[in-house]
Amino acid sequence: MVKKRRTISSKRQNTSTISNGKKGASKQEGKDNNEDEQYINVERFGTLKTGEGRNPFYVSLVAKSGIQDGWMKSFTSIVLFPIQLYLFLKASYEYSSMSKVMFALFGNCEKTSGQIRQVHNIKTNKLKKKKKLKLVFISDTHMRHKYFNMDDFPKGDVLIHTGDASNFGTSGELKDFAIWFANVPNFKYKLYIPGNHDMLFDHEFYEVYHQEWHFNKESSRDIKKFFHSLGIITLIDESITIENLKFYGSPWTPIELPWQTGFQLPPDKMEPKWKLIEKDTDILLTHGPPYSAGDKSIFGGAKGGCKALQIYSRDKIKPILHVFGHEHGDPGVFYKTEDYEHSETYYANAGNVSEYYQLRPNPIIFTLVGGVE
Repeated sequence: MVKKRRTISSKRQNTSTISNGKKGASKQEGKDNNEDEQYINVERFGTLKTGEGRNPFYVSLVAKSGIQDGWMKSFTSIVLFPIQLYLFLKASYEYSSMSKVMFALFGNCEKTSGQIRQVHNIKTNKLKKKKKLKLVFISDTHMRHKYFNMDDFPKGDVLIHTGDASNFGTSGELKDFAIWFANVPNFKYKLYIPGNHDMLFDHEFYEVYHQEWHFNKESSRDIKKFFHSLGIITLIDESITIENLKFYGSPWTPIELPWQTGFQLPPDKMEPKWKLIEKDTDILLTHGPPYSAGDKSIFGGAKGGCKALQIYSRDKIKPILHVFGHEHGDPGVFYKTEDYEHSETYYANAGNVSEYYQLRPNPIIFTLVGGVE
């Protein structure tokens, strides 16, 4: 496995280095080798060619209606009425008030009630004695980022988002998020790990499936450049070392539903992605959860985490922290829970929206405290 290192050029990031754990050709600053080629990963997509990806028709219908105004949106509103009616009846059954029903349907409320901000201090010998590094985690904001109360937003050293900032992965959505993220005050570093909804970052996928999600093909190179220009460190099978702690980010999740989004593979094809994780990783950042830790699916409560990731995280890498999102129904911090009784790793699902896309406004905070001279 070839690992490439480069120094981050942004002034806010000039004390850190990124290690690219990907196999294959070198990656130059500001250039993706496959960006301008009609390149298809045969192992991943078989005989499909550029623009030939196929999802169920209703998936593309919903996706495009969500990003297009005018007649298309009006037409799909009529076509999707049975689904909307089902959601309304389901919400009516589960919630006690009409206001909650409407919030459940449209997901536009500013926050949900009852969530307590979780703050944890962890000692580590990777930091000098009395040295502290405060990490603030958010995830799965799905275009609800502007509803955070910034007067109450925590301060820290590193702000980390573990994916799904967008709904449909358009450049407009991702740029809107990036501008907000870059302007959150009181952080020296901003790290971003894309999620499956942020499909524009997944060039291989986007080449095949762009017509299923977007009316006009957009540029993976441009969105990566945009994030970089704002001082946001995007980790896609890469690591960065900050204050002697190695952060490794991976966006991959197993396919759960009968359609394709970005950075997804069949469950039995996931292990090669986890083999890329560097063994000396201290903070593991993945979009999806490992099996049996913060992975209860909104679809009947089944465990939706990756079993191969569980083995690599719990038994091989053994990081100080493993933080993720993806599953909206099981947020929080997990330590020595079932299947992890002998692990010293703290696991956290930092997801910030509910199953009905209501914002949970409280980030998860870990402060790492040095334990040696």
